[in-house]
Amino acid sequence: MIVEFTDIGRVGYLSALYTRSEIRATFSTRRSDGVQDNDRVVAWDVTWEKGKSTGMHRFDLDQVSVTLAEGAIKITQPDATWSIEQERFGSVCYEPKGTVAEEKAVNDTPNRAMVCQLKDNVPDSWPTTPGVAGQFPPINTAKLFETDRITVWDQVWKPGERVTRHARYHRTAAVFLGGGAICSISDSGAPTPPFTRKPGSDFHYQIQSRCS
Repeated sequence: MIVEFTDIGRVGYLSALYTRSEIRATFSTRRSDGVQDNDRVVAWDVTWEKGKSTGMHRFDLDQVSVTLAEGAIKITQPDATWSIEQERFGSVCYEPKGTVAEEKAVNDTPNRAMVCQLKDNVPDSWPTTPGVAGQFPPINTAKLFETDRITVWDQVWKPGERVTRHARYHRTAAVFLGGGAICSISDSGAPTPPFTRKPGSDFHYQIQSRCS
């Protein structure tokens, strides 16, 4: 699963902001491990354990979650209404900044997700190269959804199948749902040593480059 950042400013946020004392920081009551923190994103490996409530909390940043261990989560709104959401492996959820909710896992085994929070700063755009296509959409890729800030893609690398020559004109963050080894080929035609990706355990924030 790949999140592509469009390098443009945010045009608006949710207007409903809450200041009640019971609203806590987003990850204070979950079992969370920081995976990466840079000028654009903060990534968390988050686990929801059965019966443990997060408490009512507000999302301080826009965020995208990719489910790695599926299960059911009870979502309670500030007005006390609630729903049960069944999260499937590989499912993607976008939650805008300002969202307020309480979360509690209701299945016996813990739920787990990789959560990518989008910082508010807008970095400089990268230059494009005439005649060189952007990274998306390559073969075996489906667009899941997009907002004014990001586009989320589901991409599959098949054994021995070469992806069209391209350049990364936008910053991307990737969560691998299946493992394997990938090799890049530069403009000179020289392949890089294969690099391995593990399913469900790797988060990669990619910078500008050109490859095929």
